[in-house]
Amino acid sequence: MKSQIFKNAWKLSKGTGMSFSNALKTAWDAFKNEVEIFISTSFNGMRIANYKKANCTSGSIERVLEMVSKSLPINLSGAEAYYGRGLYNGD
Repeated sequence: MKSQIFKNAWKLSKGTGMSFSNALKTAWDAFKNEVEIFISTSFNGMRIANYKKANCTSGSIERVLEMVSKSLPINLSGAEAYYGRGLYNGD
């Protein structure tokens, strides 16, 4: 646990130029909320921290958690997606 937090904080600090104190706070917040941190490079060469949880990716942890809480589960059960949970009798 502790080593993963410090690895993520180091990655944020060296990758984006963030202070180690802020990086440690962000890494702790990401660990608590089970959010994955990765560094990406923009088209003009800037390195930006991105956060990912489930199928949602954003530039801030708060936005990722908001998107995950509002996302609907994917329903692949055919008619149930249109008719609800009741019986489908082909009408």
